[in-house]
Amino acid sequence: MQFKRFQRRFTEVFVYPEICKYQDGITDVRDYMSFLNQESPDAAGTLIYVHVPFCEALCYFCNYYKQVIRKDAYDERKALFDAFVCELENYSRSPYLASHYIRAVQFGGGTPSAVEPEFIAQVMDTIRAKFDCRFEMVTMEGNVTSLSDPKKLQGFKDAGIERISFGIQTFNEGIRKKLRLKATLKDVYAAVDALNKVGFSDYSHDLMFNLPDQTLDDVQRDLEIVDRDIKPTYLDCYSLNVMPNTMFQNALQGDEYSTDKPTDEKDLAMIREIMAMTKERGYRRVLSNVFSKRREDCVLTTRMTIDGSEAIGIGPSARGHLNRHGYRNYPDIGEYIRLVNEFGFSPFAGNISTPEEEEEHRMVNLGNFCYVAREDIAHIENFQPQLDFLYREGYAYDDGTHIRLTEEGAVWPGNVSELFFNAKQRSRRTRAMLHALRNKENPYNQDVMGVSASLYRNVEHRRESADLVKLTRA
Repeated sequence: MQFKRFQRRFTEVFVYPEICKYQDGITDVRDYMSFLNQESPDAAGTLIYVHVPFCEALCYFCNYYKQVIRKDAYDERKALFDAFVCELENYSRSPYLASHYIRAVQFGGGTPSAVEPEFIAQVMDTIRAKFDCRFEMVTMEGNVTSLSDPKKLQGFKDAGIERISFGIQTFNEGIRKKLRLKATLKDVYAAVDALNKVGFSDYSHDLMFNLPDQTLDDVQRDLEIVDRDIKPTYLDCYSLNVMPNTMFQNALQGDEYSTDKPTDEKDLAMIREIMAMTKERGYRRVLSNVFSKRREDCVLTTRMTIDGSEAIGIGPSARGHLNRHGYRNYPDIGEYIRLVNEFGFSPFAGNISTPEEEEEHRMVNLGNFCYVAREDIAHIENFQPQLDFLYREGYAYDDGTHIRLTEEGAVWPGNVSELFFNAKQRSRRTRAMLHALRNKENPYNQDVMGVSASLYRNVEHRRESADLVKLTRA
């Protein structure tokens, strides 16, 4: 295989093998989950990930499954969280998980902080009652508009939430409006103030780069404000990832939406600037896209999600990984509830990785963690051509115990990861994209998130309809 020096940055790879509903569709849920009926020989620390698919507004760039929360739809939320409880109880009764203990819990979405604290408490109470809990972390994602209420924050803390992550994306007000971010900068500062007052000392937030009309000066200003005013435990930096078929892609292709469009050149310049500024200001790089002044390692739940740890996925579109079974739940609230009520579980797509793919997964994570221990790769000789290329081009080096990315290699995490895909997985990825294009779906979940304008019409009472029409026509 011929390898060429990297030219264009690829998106980070956090799942391997990847899951495609057209190639990995589950026709018999009970058969696919039958491994749960057998005891596990290992006492494994396990992550529970709960996907809460409600948001106060739908940001155009987001590919995750969600829908707009309606304050008058309490019964809908109750039915969904009752299904969460049912699914958790079914997992807890399985012989396979009897020897497992719960190491961490993550509420993601969507925007978990948009729902009432009583629902988060309901899930946490179920986990404590049904599993062997040895929590090292309980974390929740949120939006600053729902995090600025100290009373609500206290309710989440009382339920057992220990840390919070939230999105800021950028401090440029003009760009925020283009991304249709509902929260104002006033909301951002109010949320940070509330988090500190309630006692959440551990919180992190996202920044995005290579956004429409964003300049290098904007990125520098964003980092300066974060370092001076926000002071998060972790700073997560994400390059804009534009999925085909989406309304956001259509908007970016038009001339009315933005004059300075995202480009590969800007992407590369901005990540280099982020790396330089964070290093200069005393941040450590704890993951390919995550920086911290206060921690040596990345967030535990993030590590467990990426490294292939045992993970139970709860909720519509949630991903799980148990006994080499990687799966994704149905990305629809109604169908998710139906599947849970009928089968006890809700995966609709999944695969079973081979031992060779498990080892490839560890090498894929060289791009994410920026290092891999040699002792964790039993057949490292299988990857020698890729490693020789990385050494030769100055992207990585071997210190005797670990293979580590250089500063230059850390610029290209997605490119490094994709080097270690086997031929079958490369072909599967291509076919997954073709299926999504052919069926006019968002490739992330092979669903219509960000594709169907009807999803966004649900929030017309919150948004000016003229702006929506301009976007969908672009």
